[in-house]
Amino acid sequence: MKFVISLFLFFIVFQQINAQQLDKIQQFVDEGKYTEAIKLLEKKQTTTHFTCIDYFQLGKLYFSINRNDKAEELIKKAVTTCPSNLSYLNTLADLYFEKNQFDKSDSVYNVILKIDSVNYSALNHRAKLFLKRNQFVDAFLAYEKLMPFDSLNPYYPRSMGYCMQKINDLTRAAKYYTKSLSIDSVDYNTIILFSNLLNAQNNSQEAMNLIDKGLAIYPLDIIMLKSKANLLYQIKKYDEASKFYLKAAKLGDSIQPTYRQLGICYFMVGAYNKEAIMYLEKAFRMDQSDYTSAFYLSLAYRSDKRGVDAKEKMLKAIDIMTPKQISLYYVELGNTYLFLKKPNEAINAYKTVLWYEPERKDILVEIAVVYETEMKDYNSALRYYQQFKNEYKDDDQELIDYTNSKITKIKEELFFRKEKKK
Repeated sequence: MKFVISLFLFFIVFQQINAQQLDKIQQFVDEGKYTEAIKLLEKKQTTTHFTCIDYFQLGKLYFSINRNDKAEELIKKAVTTCPSNLSYLNTLADLYFEKNQFDKSDSVYNVILKIDSVNYSALNHRAKLFLKRNQFVDAFLAYEKLMPFDSLNPYYPRSMGYCMQKINDLTRAAKYYTKSLSIDSVDYNTIILFSNLLNAQNNSQEAMNLIDKGLAIYPLDIIMLKSKANLLYQIKKYDEASKFYLKAAKLGDSIQPTYRQLGICYFMVGAYNKEAIMYLEKAFRMDQSDYTSAFYLSLAYRSDKRGVDAKEKMLKAIDIMTPKQISLYYVELGNTYLFLKKPNEAINAYKTVLWYEPERKDILVEIAVVYETEMKDYNSALRYYQQFKNEYKDDDQELIDYTNSKITKIKEELFFRKEKKK
């Protein structure tokens, strides 16, 4: 917020200063030399008594040079000296608002509204505060009070519609968006918000009509273009959608979702597989956690007869979609089955861990132990212990020694069993 220091105010405030000094201060203000103006004003503080308006104007000058803490200190002194002055209170509240100190600003706006229940600045800023706090009903009521100030401003009914949409009262939201458009039929923000609402209500054709109206006024607007593309994509008109995504990209919309959607459209059309690969590769490079890009890139690779690349990307998509803690959950599921005396189910759970994380070679030992101790299936146990010994590449010597001792023990047991049968 930029505070404007008017010549008129300065003349009133500093009429006690000699004319030459007053002219010099005003010259500094006009030239934007706020530091020099501050020095002259502070000189007055050492020679005369400072009034609330002196503190106020000096605080505004400090704000102009981004000395917000000093500005706050001086404006608070002005408020303390003249606690009912709405101009000082509004300025202090606005200063808190600019510093994101919303609780402080709200308390000052409350003071203002007790003095003047229809104070425009306080009501307007409180409405914005309510939005920041997701207090949409309170914001709606604040905007409702603001409507009489300017009944031909589409901002107020649009904001009220937004509040209703956020609390899922879509009928009233549509009513206020319609009112906003009746005031200004080409209000940009209302067109975007209302088209999104119509689409959410499955009125895709009405949403399309509204976006088309917007594009007639804003033909190069990226958000409008992408809204049109998204609506076409939703109804599976991929060829048409691709044209709008491409236009948005050429106008500078180089974000990952646009490249992904453009690539998917090209793939779905079928005639632009090379282009599909190009844009999907771009999208995946930009966000390697996007499983959708990886999935469609795999399909595009397969269409391009790049089988190895297709397999790699499909596995990557599966890996991305798999919750990272799922292996831990299956280990604990196996342990739970053991607790329930269900060894077969426990082994299946452990094997699932290996499917998700084949590098977890320690699970081979868990499986072997179940076969050995719970099922007395020594041949299966020995097979898994030996598989662990052959595949384990880490350096947990205690686990290696444990496995070797188990292999020795089971081989002896199998030997004695064989001898008994002779």
